[in-house]
Amino acid sequence: MRYSLKVAAICACVITLLACSKPDTSTLRIGTNVWPGYEPLYLAQNMGLTEPGNIRLIEFSSASQTMQAFRNNIIDGAALTLDEVFLLLASGERLTLLLVMDVSHGGDAIVAQKSINGMNSMAGKTFGVENNALGAYVLRRAFDLSKLDLSSVKVTSLAINEQLNAFKSKDVDAVVTFEPVLSELVNAGGKVIFNSRQIPNEIIDVLVIRSSYFENNSAQLSYLKDIWYQALQKIDKQPQRTAKVLGKRLRLNIKDTLKSYSGLNLVSKSENNAWLFGDTPKIIDLSKVLMRVMLDRKLLEKPVDYPSLIPSE
Repeated sequence: MRYSLKVAAICACVITLLACSKPDTSTLRIGTNVWPGYEPLYLAQNMGLTEPGNIRLIEFSSASQTMQAFRNNIIDGAALTLDEVFLLLASGERLTLLLVMDVSHGGDAIVAQKSINGMNSMAGKTFGVENNALGAYVLRRAFDLSKLDLSSVKVTSLAINEQLNAFKSKDVDAVVTFEPVLSELVNAGGKVIFNSRQIPNEIIDVLVIRSSYFENNSAQLSYLKDIWYQALQKIDKQPQRTAKVLGKRLRLNIKDTLKSYSGLNLVSKSENNAWLFGDTPKIIDLSKVLMRVMLDRKLLEKPVDYPSLIPSE
């Protein structure tokens, strides 16, 4: 679950992302929060890849707010981690996958105080963790792979915007975190003792659309995919220029912005086709594993119908 550094009273600012034509009458409202893998959508607007139309990005201060907005029909689509999508499915929402946005390969991590040698030194220590499925998932997978007992440590709820100060004051020994806070913690002397490179292809971010909207508004969705891939091309061909733009929203300098993107794979069009289409979409195998882990760890109460997420070609 991704959280923004900007805490708002209700929800954060509304940013309009406008489509090039208006064949459909309903505005496509996409909910996001600040995470490097979602920022190409805002980059598209900033770099003039968009034209007046009817697609709008709505920024929330947390992924939990994004999910609640979806349940309340405030938005038509959302950028979320796959585990969060499972939670929406479990609450009865009908969803369709539009894009696999990114795969985390280091962008999610456990950062410890520099005096701690590694996971094997964490017994009796205090972890600060977001009170959400992703934080719990990363923590449990780290302990599973390290063959350690999670009950040997103290876990305390710590919002992402509180992590840096709590870490600096040594109120916690380690935190489960993600970019851009990850870079800030490392710059403050923190040490990465576990990251998502150790659980490859287990943490992905996706763009899901309410199925009723997906079935009736193909033009906006096609346009949205087009500008997504245009933005990825800009990042690939103009890394320094785009890092300057992206860094303003991530609150990182150019060097740290580029470093934050080295911790994830922005999924190309051909890779998306492999993830979502074909006889056996790649996302099905991941979903099987993810759901099993979530059920085993009581992050889901019952199985969800994840094959229903797959769009028709």
